[in-house]
Amino acid sequence: MLARGADLLVSEVIDLEGVRAMIDSLPQISSMLRETLMKHIGAGHLTSAAVGRLAQSAAVRCVVLTHVAPGRDNETDTSAYLDDARTYFRGPVLLADDLNAF
Repeated sequence: MLARGADLLVSEVIDLEGVRAMIDSLPQISSMLRETLMKHIGAGHLTSAAVGRLAQSAAVRCVVLTHVAPGRDNETDTSAYLDDARTYFRGPVLLADDLNAF
């Protein structure tokens, strides 16, 4: 595992339930296309819980979540992303913001 023992793990993160709700709100998309989109999106992105499990398994020191994909809490309250990662990883979990330095 490339991240093993890293000081900092930076990972994109997605809220699949939020993405599904967004896709479901588009009536012009067929149910078959919806499922195809969800499979594609789910295969190419990590949930914050998955990042937490990865970080714990790799014994990294700190996690930074970035490229937060749409959905949860209308993106105004992103604490659920952090909480989900912290369910599995006991170290610091931060959400990247413009001009942060780590």
